[in-house]
Amino acid sequence: MSVAAAVPFSVPQEVAIRIYAACKGVGTKEDALIDAMTTVDDATMPLVAYAYEHMYLEPLKKRLESETSGNFQDLLVAMALPLVEREARQLRNAIKGAGSDEGCIVDLICTKPASHIKVLMDTYNTMYKRNLADDLKSDLSGDFKKLVLALVDCARSEVFDPATVDADAGALYKAGEGKIGTDEKKFIEILTTRSFPTIAKIAEVYRNSHKHDLETAIEKETSGYFRDGMRAIVITATRGAAPWFATALNRATKGAGTNDARLIRVVANRRSVDLRQIKEAFASKYGESLEANVAGDVSGSYGKLLMALLSRC
Repeated sequence: MSVAAAVPFSVPQEVAIRIYAACKGVGTKEDALIDAMTTVDDATMPLVAYAYEHMYLEPLKKRLESETSGNFQDLLVAMALPLVEREARQLRNAIKGAGSDEGCIVDLICTKPASHIKVLMDTYNTMYKRNLADDLKSDLSGDFKKLVLALVDCARSEVFDPATVDADAGALYKAGEGKIGTDEKKFIEILTTRSFPTIAKIAEVYRNSHKHDLETAIEKETSGYFRDGMRAIVITATRGAAPWFATALNRATKGAGTNDARLIRVVANRRSVDLRQIKEAFASKYGESLEANVAGDVSGSYGKLLMALLSRC
């Protein structure tokens, strides 16, 4: 059943009216805006945006940008966009200008199947009239660049294939712990072409055959964002994406300063996917609730909106 069939039009229309009421006149009623924007899930929000534009002859994104600022605006605008357009926008922001946000690239590319990456690349091209692979090629370097370019080549199978599992587990050992130095090319080849279910089985065979599991081997043998990217792949394959995003959120909030871009990205993108599981993984790994961890790093209307999203999943 389509989203349009599943959700009565009166619901998006009602939310659109509430958003308009919160924004009209002098000043923005930010608490009312937060309540309206968190009423519906990620799948329904495009219908709200559609209703808003047809009722008030103005894109919802444009209205939110004119009424708000800073991190509050960034989170609201992220929520207002369809998921794949949001991800394309996040990737563009991650690679344009000086420097790049490699953590964004890990979160958005290394945790996704080839079918989603293909749609994301097409959307990026449509929105920006640019080729995502070319932009990544010019912006990244080293083994991380090789890993990401292999992923956007979309050669990953999406079916379980037991035929090469034993050989792949052995090849990964020989490429890492079983030799002096690391054969990064072999890691990239296997981890970017085998399906996630196949990688999960490879990891099981690896763990049963050697004194370290595959994730630990990657930790020992590699470094930097190349390591992060491969860890994200293996964690997604073996335990689902939630444990990776729990780690991402911890990194976003620990130490001096807060990585608000990553905090916004994970909460907005995953709120209707697996945010509840991310919260559970976070509490299990770090010994405190995600809400308690985040509360000390955010404030104002931005903080209220973020906490509302965390509490309603």
